[in-house]
Amino acid sequence: MKGFKSIEELSLKSCYYFLLSEENKKHPLYSAIVERYQEMLQDLEKQDSSDYAACKNIENYNAYIKKFSDNSIAPYYKAKHINEAKNAIEGLFWDAHKGSIGGCKEYLSRYPKGKYVNIANSRIGSSKKTKWLVLGIVLILLVITFFIGYKPVNSLSVSESSLSFGKWGGTENVHISTNVSSNAVDVRCSGAGFDTEEDYGSDLKVTAGANEGDSRTGTVKVTAYATLYGMRIGEGKSITTNLSQESGLATKLSLSTSVINATKWGGECQVTVSSDGVSEEMINSHVNWISVEKIERGKYKFVINKNPNDSRQGEITIESGNIKKKINIFQASGLANKFAINKSSIKVSPSSSSSYVNVNTDGVSWDVSSHPSWVNIIKYDNYFKVEIEDNSSDSPRSGRIVVRSNNGHSQYVSVSQGGNGSYITINGNSSISRTYSSSGTTEIFNVNTDADSWTVWGTPSWCSVENKTSTSFKLRVNGNNSSVSRSDYMEVRTNNGKSARLDISQNANNYLKVDGYTSTRNSHFSENGGKETFSVSTNASSYEVVLLPSWCTVESKNSSSFTIRCERNNSRSERSDYFKVKAAGMEIRINVKQNGASGPSAVINSVTVDHNVFNGMVKGMKINIKFDTEGMLNKRVTATALFYYGDNVTPLNNGYGGQVSVSHTDTAPYENTTFTTTLFLPYANLRMMGSGSAVLSFDIVIKDSSGKTLARDNNNTFTYSQGW
Repeated sequence: MKGFKSIEELSLKSCYYFLLSEENKKHPLYSAIVERYQEMLQDLEKQDSSDYAACKNIENYNAYIKKFSDNSIAPYYKAKHINEAKNAIEGLFWDAHKGSIGGCKEYLSRYPKGKYVNIANSRIGSSKKTKWLVLGIVLILLVITFFIGYKPVNSLSVSESSLSFGKWGGTENVHISTNVSSNAVDVRCSGAGFDTEEDYGSDLKVTAGANEGDSRTGTVKVTAYATLYGMRIGEGKSITTNLSQESGLATKLSLSTSVINATKWGGECQVTVSSDGVSEEMINSHVNWISVEKIERGKYKFVINKNPNDSRQGEITIESGNIKKKINIFQASGLANKFAINKSSIKVSPSSSSSYVNVNTDGVSWDVSSHPSWVNIIKYDNYFKVEIEDNSSDSPRSGRIVVRSNNGHSQYVSVSQGGNGSYITINGNSSISRTYSSSGTTEIFNVNTDADSWTVWGTPSWCSVENKTSTSFKLRVNGNNSSVSRSDYMEVRTNNGKSARLDISQNANNYLKVDGYTSTRNSHFSENGGKETFSVSTNASSYEVVLLPSWCTVESKNSSSFTIRCERNNSRSERSDYFKVKAAGMEIRINVKQNGASGPSAVINSVTVDHNVFNGMVKGMKINIKFDTEGMLNKRVTATALFYYGDNVTPLNNGYGGQVSVSHTDTAPYENTTFTTTLFLPYANLRMMGSGSAVLSFDIVIKDSSGKTLARDNNNTFTYSQGW
């Protein structure tokens, strides 16, 4: 086995002789080689059948015989169809030659004891008289030809007159010496388990397989033939080498144990077998509750089943050659000494349901021996599930489940299931109706039925069922705050579909008021703007504030009020607009008016930022502001950017404790002036915010020379990173 690259490259012969050696059993690849050897045998069996089935002529049959008689296969696998193939060849040969005398003779020469010998002899005998002359001439020519092309056998010898093999077999070399060519030498090996293989022309390998039986003998007969023009003639000269092999039958057999005591639950145990025999041990189990699995040669796993009956004894016989040994197996009784269940009765409604019953026993087995046809049982190790089907009839039904122990004792579970009933009414009627006010109420309804149970179905979302008993239920109707009336229905139902109907309707109720107003309300703000809170009263589920002016916002809102914030009016012109409050299809209009500014004013039109720009050698951000002023002729106007953290509330302070800012001051050349101003802030001024990156913001403030704020644009955010 040395030097092979992989198990798949091993030949059948290599595997065979590898497995013969006891020493190789410790080889790490022993199991894999066994598997490889078995796979190759299985493949040969398949090839054997398919190749034979494909034979159509003599060439096919000869190829089949040659393939499975080859020394690389025959010693290790015995083909199944060799004899059939030989008979088929004889038949085909006869069919091809029976039409002529020469053909008949050729048949007799090849098959002197064949099936068609009598027919061939009869045909030859009838034509002898007419061919004596031809035969005489032919004989004369043959004699002349014989002396020209004849080569006799002058010498023949072999290096070994006898060979002996051990029980595990092996290979020996025999050297053949003769004056004739190798084509004129025939080697025939006889004796089971022996085979020959030509090796380098004049050398012969004699192989003995592992001997699983008694001692055996065989021969290797080497015959050299005289030739005439290269064709063999005569009987030839032969030399025989006697072969012998010692017995491979076991002379000793030992077991790791002769007695196995098993619990009632059974289990597994391992038995080791030691034998000096060539063949593997034969294991025979004489009882059906014990099975034997081979782990490897000499190691076996005994699997003992659970014992549902009284104590028992079994026997396993192990044979190797002519030696037999027994293992006695004793198993304890599996009959129950205690047996109980945790339920004696099950009572259910007509609808399908399930229940579980626990089984307490020390026995190995138990079973549910009988149950009603409308009950299904699913059995587990120590409990079983009872599945009860729907009872579609009006009448109740009952039955009994019988649980039987393996000791013959039984436990019983009674099962009863209610019927579905034949009628159901509400307050004595199959259909009634109720109309309720918008404020809502409660009412108790009586239910009369012969069903085992009933349910309330289809309760409207604005109603609820309370205090349901077997004969009544309370219906709670919620208040209707909507301006639309509503109606629906509900039913009480039995399991078989019988029902009684309750139709319900409720009146509508809706309103909407803002500070007591139901249609229009006016609101007025000064030039500085401010807040105003409006109270809302409505029975709608919600309300909304819509169509707000651009200079107004809703600052807060809840179910009963909302607050409007009005911005400062920086224009000298008065402005007015309106918004609406809507709920459940109703609406109230709120007219809003605000005074114009009484002094100078300003409006910021746009604010944009350019990042990563340079002012000389300084890198920073450029803030572009466009704003308009009124009433500011020849007056100074200052635009300032005030910096905050991302919340736009916490000032971003510089190293001196003051807020980071940048500003620019201009003088208005006209009464009404449009300014385009640029503010530059070096990034270095932002580094007091710490390491990393953060969201910052700034406000733009427009002030006059007295410091009065004319306009403000808040919360312009950006992200600053220290790498800027």
